[in-house]
Amino acid sequence: MYPENKHLQVLAGTTVRGPTVRGPTVRGTTVRGTTVRGPTVRGPTVRGPTVRGPTVRGPTVRGGPTVRGPTVRGPTVRGPTVRGPTVRGPTVRGTTVRGPMRGTTVRGTTVRGPTVRGPTVRGTTVRGTTVRGPTVRGPTVRGPTVRGPTVRGPTVRGPTVRGPTVRGPTVRGTTVRGPTVRGPTVREPTVRGTTVRGPTVRGPTVRGTTPPERGTEGGRERERERKTETERERERERERQRQRQRERDRERETERERDRDRGRERERERESERERERERERERERERERERER
Repeated sequence: MYPENKHLQVLAGTTVRGPTVRGPTVRGTTVRGTTVRGPTVRGPTVRGPTVRGPTVRGPTVRGGPTVRGPTVRGPTVRGPTVRGPTVRGPTVRGTTVRGPMRGTTVRGTTVRGPTVRGPTVRGTTVRGTTVRGPTVRGPTVRGPTVRGPTVRGPTVRGPTVRGPTVRGPTVRGTTVRGPTVRGPTVREPTVRGTTVRGPTVRGPTVRGTTPPERGTEGGRERERERKTETERERERERERQRQRQRERDRERETERERDRDRGRERERERESERERERERERERERERERERER
């Protein structure tokens, strides 16, 4: 800040400009100072809860019967069953003694010998190989999975609160312009054609008429006409030179305007790119917020 402005209090959003110092102007050379911007302070973004409705799914329909082919089993081959002889020992029965009382039969102990049976010899059962045919299954046909619409409730977001944007003072550099250099004014030489005079033909001399000579009224008139014509020619030449100078000035001004337009276009492109980057950053922030909510 300049010494004469020390008593001023610089507030947020106030642009303090120092005196503009202009040096000599150099055409075609534009020196711009550095634009210093203060930090942009943004307040927190407050978002309300995301309310989602229930997810409704329709029934899963699976069609097509499962077709299985026949099971083929080979024959069961069993060998002959060979049984040995059954040997039984003698059956010894005791004497039946009838007592004096009628109706009472007293029988002795019945002694039976052991039943001796030989071993049962069974032939080896040869079971044939069970041959099973291939299991033929028909194609499993599944019907389409029908899902009902997914109903989501509205997403309620709280208001976005942004803090004040505080910008520091704008410091503009000194625009230094070099000297204006103009080339010399070149005037094209006046080219005059050669005056070819034909032979002087004099008619018959009529007495009583005196031809105008130099110094007379007619000669002075012709001299004045020649001077006027020369002056007009010079004036036309000066006008042509002025016209050419104006054309050159217009071309230079048009070129400078095109340069300014190109600079503004580049600045707009940079601003658009910055805006797209900010939008992508906001989208990534929303995606992270959704991930945290899930």
